Formats: sequence, structure tokens, C-alpha cells
Amino acid sequence: MSHRPYIQRALHVLSSVGVGLALLAASPMAEAFRTEAGSHTSVSPAAAKAPLGAPPAGDLVARLSLPRLAVDAPVYEGVTLDALSRGAGHLPGTAIPGEEGGVNHCVIAIARDSSAARLASAHVGDVVMLRTPFGVRSYRVSRATVVAPEAVETGPTRSPRVTLVTPYPEDAVGPAPMRLALVLERT
Repeated sequence: MSHRPYIQRALHVLSSVGVGLALLAASPMAEAFRTEAGSHTSVSPAAAKAPLGAPPAGDLVARLSLPRLAVDAPVYEGVTLDALSRGAGHLPGTAIPGEEGGVNHCVIAIARDSSAARLASAHVGDVVMLRTPFGVRSYRVSRATVVAPEAVETGPTRSPRVTLVTPYPEDAVGPAPMRLALVLERT
């Protein structure tokens, strides 16, 4: 029995992954997250103001940090199992992280992991930072509520707002019955 077809298939898969990585590296969203000598390199001001539309599923769209709780997580487009297993997920149909104007309400889901457990310790007034292609945006926690999954607010707002949503309680066995929603207002 020859192993040649398996080797060819493996080489094809590796080649496809390489093409995918090259496309990701060339994407405008990735440009905002590149660093040069350890410092953040941002996109041009004109590009940062242009609406990007819906990013492709799985694209890196932001980096979320809540310094007081040592939370630092990448935010990917979509709330699929794949996206949430790699970091936080941006809910499609809500504002793109950092983009202001229009919808203004960005919803980010965080899976049940160590970051989610720390979010339960968030306080009103805590600072949350989003590093995006539009620049670094600063928010403050304005309220924390526990709601049923179907009661999480996702509609448009008049001023820039981010809602972080995570299963609650974070130590529930099986699917968590509620959601912790941290509402963040732009500072």
C-alpha cells in the first residue's frame, strides 16, 4: 500500500493553510494589530474612518483588555464554537468594535474560561480597552446585570456602547442558565 496519496493530501492541506495565513497577513484588519519594535502600529486615519462592513467570519477584529482583572483577549468575528475557543467573539449584526456612527452598539461574547470567571468580579467604573483598526477605544463599566440569554440587549444605541456577555454562573455544570452582561460606555 502506497502512502503517496496521503502525503499529497497533507501537502495540499499545508499549502492551503499557508495561503490562508498569507491572506490574513495582507488583510486590512490584520494591519491594525501588527507591531513594530513592540509598539502598536495603526492604520492610516483615512482608512480608520472608513466603515469596513462586516468582516469575514473568524477574522481578528479587536483586542479586549480589562487591566484591573488581568483580562486580555483577542476578539474574533462571529460567535461560533471555533471563534469562542480562540478568544472572545463579536456578535455579527452589531457595531464593529471601535467603529462609531450608525448602530453604535457592539456586543462581544466571552466563553466560559478563566477570563469569564474574572469578568464576574468586574465593578462599575472599571476601565476596559479595545484596540481596533480604528484606534484604541476606552470604556468604563456602567452596569453589570445577570439576565436570561434571550434578554441580552443587542439593539442600536445613541452613543457608543459595548456589551460584554458571558455565561453565568461561570461554574455552572452544563449550559449556564443565565448571562452576565457588562455594559460599557465610551469615555
